[in-house]
Amino acid sequence: MDSGKLYAHDLVTRFRAGQTRLVVLSSCSSAGGGPVGPEGVAPLVRPLIAEGVPAVIGSLWDVKDPTAEMLLVSFHQHYRNGDDAAVALRKAQIEMLRKNKDASVTSPTAWGAFQVIGHGSSPFASAPQPKEKPP
Repeated sequence: MDSGKLYAHDLVTRFRAGQTRLVVLSSCSSAGGGPVGPEGVAPLVRPLIAEGVPAVIGSLWDVKDPTAEMLLVSFHQHYRNGDDAAVALRKAQIEMLRKNKDASVTSPTAWGAFQVIGHGSSPFASAPQPKEKPP
């Protein structure tokens, strides 16, 4: 019988790390826990970074499911529009503050748990335009 628990080992063996740009761990405290080693990276995040995933998003503490859903849907919209992971998360957090009147959603403890570890550029970003050569 499967307990439903997911371990870091399961994560790194079930996907192709060399083809993964970003992992989003939307579960509670997925980037929390005691830091390991000089890098100070949480136990669930560290193996992903070690396997070559450039960026991981996780939460430092428990968050309510509806709040996490609002934040992460907004994050994915910004990421899909070409923002890198850190910029997309920042924009999503600002939207949480501006678009909601409910104090349980606008409180930094509601949306501030999520952080980006590493750098996750969006595969949807526009290609940089070539610079014009001077005449």
